[in-house]
Amino acid sequence: MNISTTSECWYKDICDNDCNTCTKYAVIKSLMKMSGVPEILHHPIMLTCGQQDKKQFTRLQEIKEDVDGFVEDGDNLFICSQYTGNGKTSWAIKIMYKLFELEWDIWGPVEPLGLFIYVPEFLTGLKNFNNPFSNNYLEDIKKAPLVIWDDIGAGKISEYDYTQLLIYINSRQQANKANIFTSNYVSPEDLSSQIGSRLASRIFNTSEIVELKGKDMR
Repeated sequence: MNISTTSECWYKDICDNDCNTCTKYAVIKSLMKMSGVPEILHHPIMLTCGQQDKKQFTRLQEIKEDVDGFVEDGDNLFICSQYTGNGKTSWAIKIMYKLFELEWDIWGPVEPLGLFIYVPEFLTGLKNFNNPFSNNYLEDIKKAPLVIWDDIGAGKISEYDYTQLLIYINSRQQANKANIFTSNYVSPEDLSSQIGSRLASRIFNTSEIVELKGKDMR
């Protein structure tokens, strides 16, 4: 499998492979597309670390470098901040992207290695009975090695939304599948007000919490 162009390959300046025969870019691009990460975020984003987040960035970098262990152990990570635009989603994607880099040659673009779920959009989609999600996609959410639950708690949820989130998150945790949650709520009480105490407690009690303190960098 050769790639048709190298102009957008983010490896070309640091890679020794022959672009005419390289498959790495093509496979990772396919995995990114299957993951549901917005295309604008497919390329790694350089983040600036302020003094207030030095410790947090260091820890997130450690998780990223050991992402294969993170996934193998079925760990959970909660990246939160009361501020927007300071790297929560970008860090989650960086960690998943590192998994793709490590596993691309043994996984192959057959089924998702990781999924990115923007929670408000996902919950709206679950109620779109005229254009429902495919059964394969819903099964992939349960069995993918890593799922990013982005912006959880963005708006109060209905009883139906709550039940669906609980089913999918509980199913993954019971199967020892890894999850990364991002949110603008930094305490169990605040998150509970949006998604209910049971679900908020499950997330906080099973996750390593990394709270970013830096303000909007966008």
